Amino acid sequence: MREILQFHVGQAGIQIGNTAWELLCLEHGIQPDGSAPSSQNLQVLFSESQTKANVPRAAFFDDDPLTINSLNRGPLKKVLNQNLIKLFKDDASSIWASKKITQYDEKDRSSRAADEIVRKMLEAADAASAIIIYHSLAGGFGSGFTCKLLQLLNDETAKTTKLTVSVFPSTKQDQLFTQPIVEPYNTILTLPTLSELSDFNILYDNAAMYKVCQNQLDFETPNFSHLNYMIAQTISSISQSIRFRGTKLVDFNDMRTNLITTPKQQFLWTSYSPFIYTDQQHLKKPNLQNITESLFDDNGHLLSFNRLTHKYLGSSLFFKGDCPLPELNYVIKQIKQSEEIRFAEGTQVAYQTCVSMAQPCTLPNYPFAKYSKTACMLAHSTGVLQSFESLKKRFSTLYSKRAFVSWYVGQGLEEGQFSESNESLQQIIELYKGKHGDGKPIEVQPKTDRKQEYGYKKEKQAQQQPQVKKTQEVKKTQDVKKNQAPKASNQITTARVENNDYSEDAYDQRAPARAQQKPLKLTTNDQKQSNSAKPNRIQQEDDNIVNQPQQQEDDNQINEPQEQEDINQQAIQQYDEEPVQQQEDQQQNQDDGFGESNNQQPKQNDQKGPQANQLNAVENISFQ
Repeated sequence: MREILQFHVGQAGIQIGNTAWELLCLEHGIQPDGSAPSSQNLQVLFSESQTKANVPRAAFFDDDPLTINSLNRGPLKKVLNQNLIKLFKDDASSIWASKKITQYDEKDRSSRAADEIVRKMLEAADAASAIIIYHSLAGGFGSGFTCKLLQLLNDETAKTTKLTVSVFPSTKQDQLFTQPIVEPYNTILTLPTLSELSDFNILYDNAAMYKVCQNQLDFETPNFSHLNYMIAQTISSISQSIRFRGTKLVDFNDMRTNLITTPKQQFLWTSYSPFIYTDQQHLKKPNLQNITESLFDDNGHLLSFNRLTHKYLGSSLFFKGDCPLPELNYVIKQIKQSEEIRFAEGTQVAYQTCVSMAQPCTLPNYPFAKYSKTACMLAHSTGVLQSFESLKKRFSTLYSKRAFVSWYVGQGLEEGQFSESNESLQQIIELYKGKHGDGKPIEVQPKTDRKQEYGYKKEKQAQQQPQVKKTQEVKKTQDVKKNQAPKASNQITTARVENNDYSEDAYDQRAPARAQQKPLKLTTNDQKQSNSAKPNRIQQEDDNIVNQPQQQEDDNQINEPQEQEDINQQAIQQYDEEPVQQQEDQQQNQDDGFGESNNQQPKQNDQKGPQANQLNAVENISFQ
């Protein structure tokens, strides 16, 4: 059999392992007493005891008795092997010190030593395919003892794939979950050992998982149990092809070959979808395409980085549940054509796919809903560069002042090891910078503007240009109408609107305004004769002008040059506005009787004095 051995180190590793094994037992049908119905490939994760109980192939190490007691009092207390649980009596005090941990182990004779536990687990496995170590890089025991454990495993199993599930320090300082102040020291001292003695490392970030809870689950204050559940689901998806039957089989050796291109460039990250809250499981029903696309968005990443600047070096996709192959092939084809996903130069655009027919499971005590299909991605990209650069900056800030260095020197650590670890981290950063490129962000188009790729944008702009010209013409006509003199009291302006639309096109379709004369109410012939006998308003004004005294004529002749200039200015303005109002004036002259009277009036005024000419000019302007 191809067994998978798991080691849980420190408080974070044990808490993650407690949730992960609870989920794995539920998927394989393991009961609280260790019994199980007929299930396939139980020997991959479980070994059979003398009482024919299924015991997990896992060992636990910590220096905190509270964490160890949580295992003995938890739901797995009858399933776990108590001989594989190791409690160190002395506390590491959040200080990385693998040498002192070895001294503690030698002095403690009350329980089995750590190397004996490791050797016993290796002997119980026929052909171990992978070894998984769960730990945190920020803690003292989780980082220090992991280095010691990798040295023990390297001597015993050189050809077995070794990977770590590491909780990386968050790049955000205002995070909800605080870490010790010496976490840059512990992390930078552990990374060189991980890059040399392990095959690949999966990094998680508390701040990124907290963001996923807010986006997908709408949790305001998630706790560590929620984050541990998210990590457990990813590990279950990655190992599903070895434990269950499926259409495509992918083991850990295939993952290493597909994702790891060069040595020391082996730090991966994961994403998972969907995480649905139990109260919203009837409202949210995403399809396979939505689930797969969310793996590449910020909603599913379990490590903090900028998705617009990083480049992929490899990717493996794991599907579980009702995932038909024709639909899955179509979804992967659409992802390959996406412009938002960039691969580094010299890297083949390919996705390693694994499909399992096993149904997804959820733990009953967690507010996560069960869904018929899930997807998980194990990816290798230059996004980890952001975490490493932030770590190096924080380390340089502390080490430049030699802050807290004395505590490490007192534990037996040489001060020169800090500079060596810093140089090793710089080499890892340079390797990823060579694949990162210029680091310019991708210009991502919103989903509502995806039609621009098919020429929609050009057509839309071509339609908007004539509308701008129409609006300018409408504004000009409105300004001209405002500058015109008020119309006569016996005129009514009407307009016909063919379309009852208030858009600009409907405004242009309106008929030109017409000046209509008010109809006279004539009922009898006597009234017609009486109305015809009445003098015209213009004739009355002409008679009044003739009968004015000579003194008024002299005053008008004195003011004639000034008035003539005003008349000329008005005539020039009228000449400028004549092309705009030409159509309306022609229509008015056809319908009204004022056109004829205005055409005949200049002939009459030629025979009269200059005062009449001035008055007629004023009348013509008022009618227009």
